[in-house]
Amino acid sequence: MSAICKVLVVAADDRIGSMLASAGEEDFTVDIVDTRAGMLRALASTRYHVVVLDLAMSDADGLMLAGPAMRPGRNVIVVPNTPSQYVEAAAKRLSILTKPFNARRLIAMIKRALVELDDECLCENAPASTEPFA
Repeated sequence: MSAICKVLVVAADDRIGSMLASAGEEDFTVDIVDTRAGMLRALASTRYHVVVLDLAMSDADGLMLAGPAMRPGRNVIVVPNTPSQYVEAAAKRLSILTKPFNARRLIAMIKRALVELDDECLCENAPASTEPFA
């Protein structure tokens, strides 16, 4: 890997961040924020390759946060909490991680999103397949 891959987790609780931290993943670094303001500050100060956005945000409509997170050179993975959020995320062509999920599945989605960027940040152990993970 030629550059450090950076992932931003935006979640109202720390389960996703804890899941990634306990997995001991070395292919990317993870920053965690729990508010809309925190996400906007993080995106303004750091170049993230992937944003994992849990749509259960207490201070903002989760899908409204997807707009500022999306830009060329960055993939967004959303975790919907309602069927309507799922439908809206699919309409926006966002990568969707449905609950329940485990660390292996989350990491596989992040690695796939990094490889899709075709950036200087490539995860060497990313799955080659685009099939969904169980």
